[in-house]
Amino acid sequence: MELPAAPATKQIDLGRVYIAALQNNLPPVLTEDFWYMYEALKDEYRRILPDAVIADTQASPNAWREAAVSSGCRWAIISEVSAIV
Repeated sequence: MELPAAPATKQIDLGRVYIAALQNNLPPVLTEDFWYMYEALKDEYRRILPDAVIADTQASPNAWREAAVSSGCRWAIISEVSAIV
């Protein structure tokens, strides 16, 4: 079987990603660690999704939808952090 001259490649541009502010559902004893968790997560998002729009705050639970659309994003990542102690 003859192969094509150039191999097929994965789709590289999947569209912009909107990353909503991380929701904090940690128990009070871990609340002080939230800022570090959020900063570490944002650093990782910046590394793997360099064109992503990262929100720092969220006015209401569904505000991310309008922000994502107005930023021209195709995808949204909504994350939360929680723990059981």
